[in-house]
Amino acid sequence: MKNYKSITYKEEYIQAESNGEKNLEFAKELWSQIVNACEKHECYKVLGIANTTAPVTTIETVYHVDIFEQLNITSKYRIAWVEMNPQHRNAIGLIENLLSSHGVDCKVFSEVLEAKKWLFYGKLPNEQG
Repeated sequence: MKNYKSITYKEEYIQAESNGEKNLEFAKELWSQIVNACEKHECYKVLGIANTTAPVTTIETVYHVDIFEQLNITSKYRIAWVEMNPQHRNAIGLIENLLSSHGVDCKVFSEVLEAKKWLFYGKLPNEQG
């Protein structure tokens, strides 16, 4: 499957869609485009929807912290990321853990509806706090 990405402003959030094989260069381009859209529309809620056929390597996951720091993705962003391919959700979960430990408000989901609930309401119904 050829790599595909699309960034769309949806009034209340930025929607980023990506499909195909992922690598560090693809991640840099994708997040650069997301940041540009967020700044243009002054909207820092991001809903990502991905169907990954081949995820970044474990080594490349660590570099996502650098990408986010270079692009100044801080705690003002709220990122809900849906990985439709269950085989690759763990790789995205590792990125989530790394970014969360660096102050980025992000969470990985398997369903778009749950991701939207978290993105807009801050927690899921079954979460405490």
